[in-house]
Amino acid sequence: MIDRSARRLHFWLRPKTFAMAAALSAAGLLTLPVLAVAVLLLGGIVAGLCFLLLWAMAVLGVLLAVGGLVVAGGGLAQQDGALTGGGLLAGVLGWGLFSLSKYWEEPVGGFATRFWQQSLHATQFLLEEVFLRYHLYFWSLVPIGIAGFLALGTLAAIGILRCHDWINHHWYGICYTCPMCHQRGLPLFRCPGCSQPVSQLQPSPYGLFQAYCAHCQRPLPTVDWLGRSSLPKLCANPACSAELSHPAIGALPELHIGFLGAQSSGKTSLMMVAIWQLARQVAPRYAFQLQWASAQQKDAFEASIRQLAEGVPIRKTAPQPHPPALPLALRFCDSEGILLYLYDAAGEDFMEESTMIGHRFHCFVHGLVLVIDPITEWLAQADPQDKIDPNLLTNVHPATQQVVRIFDPFLCRLEHQRNLPGQKPFPIPLAVVISKTDPALRILGPKLLQKSSSSPVLQPGPQPPGRSTSKHRWTPRQLLLQLGLGNLVMTLENRFQPVCYFATSAVEEVSTSAKDTSATPPADSCRAVRPLLWLLQQAQILPPFVSSPNRANLEFYHW
Repeated sequence: MIDRSARRLHFWLRPKTFAMAAALSAAGLLTLPVLAVAVLLLGGIVAGLCFLLLWAMAVLGVLLAVGGLVVAGGGLAQQDGALTGGGLLAGVLGWGLFSLSKYWEEPVGGFATRFWQQSLHATQFLLEEVFLRYHLYFWSLVPIGIAGFLALGTLAAIGILRCHDWINHHWYGICYTCPMCHQRGLPLFRCPGCSQPVSQLQPSPYGLFQAYCAHCQRPLPTVDWLGRSSLPKLCANPACSAELSHPAIGALPELHIGFLGAQSSGKTSLMMVAIWQLARQVAPRYAFQLQWASAQQKDAFEASIRQLAEGVPIRKTAPQPHPPALPLALRFCDSEGILLYLYDAAGEDFMEESTMIGHRFHCFVHGLVLVIDPITEWLAQADPQDKIDPNLLTNVHPATQQVVRIFDPFLCRLEHQRNLPGQKPFPIPLAVVISKTDPALRILGPKLLQKSSSSPVLQPGPQPPGRSTSKHRWTPRQLLLQLGLGNLVMTLENRFQPVCYFATSAVEEVSTSAKDTSATPPADSCRAVRPLLWLLQQAQILPPFVSSPNRANLEFYHW
């Protein structure tokens, strides 16, 4: 945590600062009034002493004169010459003092009167001509006013700088999302000096632009544009505390895309091949680079691609309470870009609504990819005479459940998480992907053509340039209708906006592309990336993808 001791408190927020400012204001406010009172008191004391001296001399003279006469009279009666002489001397002194007081009455009294009047004038001058006329009572409050203003300014600056995180979150989409537990918000930052996690590293009364580590006293930046986002980060969730190792976390806007589908529907293969094609074909076209969280993560991804190219299935995604995200940054030449969070949850998680409680990323997901296995859908509704030879399904690995079985619980959970009433569309782009299309069409092609001959809805469409007119084609949406998923298509188009349909065969695409050494792979071998590319276009990350002439259109699949 940051150092919250009194010495780290901002100078303008310290009690001593306010005490010093209050003392200066009090001194400025009371100096002239106190001086005026002191002058007035001095004049009163001097005048009083002068009049007291005259009064004392007069009284003492009278007392000495009267007393001397009384003593002298007693001496005459007792025929005591010494007593008589002393009484006469005292009477003479008393008369002299009384006469002197009368003599000094005018000069001393006049001096006392003038001094008092001058004291009154000086007091009036200090109070009226100086203190009030020049508004010293107002200017004396300047120190405490400045201290209060700077304190309020410091608190306002703290609030404004803290709004930077809110603006990054709600305006730019920079949210510090944990890939492991999906918690969003300010993470813990690891101090470069002592490697201790520091919480609440943001502008505060203990640091406006930088705070100090409580362990090693190292200064740490409190805002991203001063280098905070470059510090090592940890998830602030005590139950997680995962390392936020991707360097783009906190530096680039986030785009969250979730993959959903039944077990063995091909979600993981589709995501891996889409990333591979994104780096191989799309990145050079749009002049951006893919940035991984670490070299180990990139090596593991490339190993998975080599495994797919050799025809070895990728290891099944294990169910987890919080499906981890794969963070992947798209960095453009102008240092801008986007941080993709790709969520690949296990198919078992979508079987029940209760097993999706940990899928908190659906609260803020920006796009969804629904993967549908056509072979499983055909097997679930086919007549006995349309059953497929099990030997043909040896290497296909159909999905274990129909798409409706996993989509209905997901839709209920999404309604609860997004707090949207029923039948109200979600503002989430949905890419519907028919996976394993090449092996499915090799197995189901004749059956689909035979079935479509009696269906007026599915008529062969116009052939693209360079294609043989003997080959039929349907859009992926029509293929879903042919597979008996009309109700699902209607639900998807009513509950999501917008919806786009794709057909891919990720495993065969990577096997074909891996053997192709040409600089520009054929368009038909890069179909897995198009759902992801479409979602990036919906988020206005990339401009529309324009297919080259004589190549398959984006939304059509041909056979």
